[in-house]
Amino acid sequence: PEWVKQWGDLPSVTAFVCDFADTLVRRYQDRVKRWHVGGGLNHAATCGLGDDDRLRLAARLLETARQACPDGEWVIGVAQPWGDYLEGGEHPYSPLIFVDTLMRAGFSFAGVGLEVACGPGPRASRPRDVLDVFRLLE
Repeated sequence: PEWVKQWGDLPSVTAFVCDFADTLVRRYQDRVKRWHVGGGLNHAATCGLGDDDRLRLAARLLETARQACPDGEWVIGVAQPWGDYLEGGEHPYSPLIFVDTLMRAGFSFAGVGLEVACGPGPRASRPRDVLDVFRLLE
């Protein structure tokens, strides 16, 4: 949400997000087994944070959720899975590198949620045809 940007520093954003995730997972862990955690944290405009800070936030969020429910299954969400946000050249992590880095840090996922949104908007990709979507899923 937009109000998160006013807290723009990593410790504050991490504290808010992790507290919310901990509360939510503990409350519903007996009813929910698979959790979609961190939708779009790979995206360049998320929370006004840099690439490394968004990666740290994702890792801390996953660790918090895993501690709250050790038996849970985790799905990480990826915005602009084709990496449209990389065109400016100032962001080093493609969507797949973002997920791969988390996996190399020891996190396992039940799946990767691909946010395929085409059209206007900060997290939308350029329009793609069905073959492009098929290649992405493959």
